[in-house]
Parts: sequence; C-alpha cells; structure tokens
Amino acid sequence: MATATGAQLLVRMLKAEGVRHLFTLSGLHIAPIYAACIEEGIQIVDTRHEQAAAHAADATARLTRGIGVCAVTAGPGVTDALTGIANAFAANSPVLLLGGAAPTFNAGKGSLQEMEQVDLFTRITKWSDRVPSPDRVPTYLAKAFRTMGVNDGAIIRLNYARNTVDVDDAINQLKLAKPPIRAVVMVATYRAAARFIEKTRDLYPGMIYSNVSFVGSTALAEELKLLGPRYTNGVIVTQVVPAVSGYSSAVLEYKNALTKYFPGEAADYVSFEGYVAANVLIQGIKRTGPQLDTEKLIDTLETMRNLDLGLGTQLSFGRSEHQASSKVWGTALDESGRYQPLELE
Repeated sequence: MATATGAQLLVRMLKAEGVRHLFTLSGLHIAPIYAACIEEGIQIVDTRHEQAAAHAADATARLTRGIGVCAVTAGPGVTDALTGIANAFAANSPVLLLGGAAPTFNAGKGSLQEMEQVDLFTRITKWSDRVPSPDRVPTYLAKAFRTMGVNDGAIIRLNYARNTVDVDDAINQLKLAKPPIRAVVMVATYRAAARFIEKTRDLYPGMIYSNVSFVGSTALAEELKLLGPRYTNGVIVTQVVPAVSGYSSAVLEYKNALTKYFPGEAADYVSFEGYVAANVLIQGIKRTGPQLDTEKLIDTLETMRNLDLGLGTQLSFGRSEHQASSKVWGTALDESGRYQPLELE
C-alpha cells in the first residue's frame, strides 16, 4: 500500500483549506514541502528574505480572509520571520508559519542550524509546537487550523455529565447537527462510550466511532459484546502501545512476564501500558546509579534518547518532552469483539 510523506500530508491539508500560495525563502530543511506543493498545484513564491515571506503571508490572509502560509528553514530562517509573525499576531491575522528544524534523532548534537525555536514564538502566536514525527502532521496541522479558527464550524463538541452514563444531552445535540455527523471521537469512560454507541447505532448506521486508549479497551469490548455483534463491529480504539495480539518483542516479553507472575491473567492494553512505563522507570533507575534520589532520577530520565524497548518505535525524553512517544497504533473491534490491527496511514 502506498504511503504519503509528512510533506505530502501537510500540503494536501493546506490545499483542502483553500491555500493557493506558499511564501518562502528556499532552504534544505523544508525542501520536501516544495516537491509536495508542485504535486498539488500550490504556487511557491520565493522571496528575498524570510521576513518578507511572513509579511506576504500576513497580507494574503488579510486580503483573502483565508490562511496565509509561509515556510522558512531552520534556525536563522525561523528567527528572521519573527517580526512578520509578530505583526500578524497583533492584527489577529491567521498566518501559519512552517519552520524547518534539525532532526530529532540528532537532538543536542549540534546539527545544522539547530536551536530551540518553539519557545521563541509562544508570546507572539496563539500556539507554537514541534511535530514529533511525520505521521503526526495531520493531528498538529488540524490543531493549528482550529487555533486559527479555520473550519471550526465543521466540528461539534458533545458533552455528558461526568461520572455518569447519561448521554442523552449529547445525542440530542448530535441530532441537531446539519449536515449529519459522519464520525465521532469519544473521550469517555467505557460504560458511557458503550451507552452512546448503543443509543446512536440505529440512528446513524454508517457512523464511525473512535475512542482513545483512555476508554479501557478490554472493558469497552466486554460491554459492547453484551449488546451484540453489530455494536462491536468497526468500533475503533487508538492505542499508545502495539497490539497485544501481535508479535513484537515487547509484547512477547510482556506476555511471558504475565504468565510467570500472574498466571491465568489475560493480556490487556492497560496492563501493557503499565509494563512499558515500568520498564522506562527501571532503565532510568539503572542509569542513575547507586546514589539515587528524585532529582538525579528526573535528570537521567530527561536525558534518555532513542530508548528501544521493542515497541517498534524508539522512546526519547527531554526537559520539555515527557511523553516519550507520539506513535499511535490503530485497532478496531470485529463482530466477535476482538481487536484487530487497523492501518492509520
């Protein structure tokens, strides 16, 4: 199956939002974006200075009442755009700055034009962040659009009373949506999520239901299985660890430990997450050495890079990066209530 690059995902989303011009000053860090723009028919306007690119994006946003987009290379290229971005921020102009950056795998090793760029823009933008990996481009770009107020009307937010399974208000809000909603992303406990699916399945037969791992995958599956196959089939849960039914080395080690210490206990996403977190802590303790205290342990954890626990992705920490991984694995329930891998590309 053909996959898209991060640059292609980025440019396709820009095109979908009506972007027709990219203002820039050529730089190696952002070269893949240019190739994607040519593929998608977005005109590249190469300026004499990065500040001019930012001002041109600002002017485009004001004249077209759309998004102005500029792309600049890492380090000095980003700092040169500061004035134009500050001007756009003061005018509440929807400008998106795409800044190149040194590769994350080489962080702290003096890569070409490496510097802390994100913090420079926190006071002169509504939102500033670094995309951790190519597969996360759509998520971060969608957040940028929302922050700028672009296409926000296409998203509705439904609520239910916390610590209850009373989802009637959320369903009533859903019924009022025009045009009908085609997909729902739920951040709910398993019983509330199951109740919502139960009450809306007949109203919206083609609805896509997606849950984050917080829901409790096993508990949700068991709850939906009580309702019948048509309630389980196709329900998506995104995971922060690989499929427990898979054969990655981390999964196999986890299952061996489960059999040894908790015989008869079924493999579960929540306990697997705990197993991974415990292994990270163990690595941190080992690297800290015998003179262990809280501050030394934190310092050690924050300097851990490219830790390979057999997950299929490496884990890295930093002073402002405590998440370790942004990798997301997709799973979907089948009619029998079992989770099957789901390709998210």
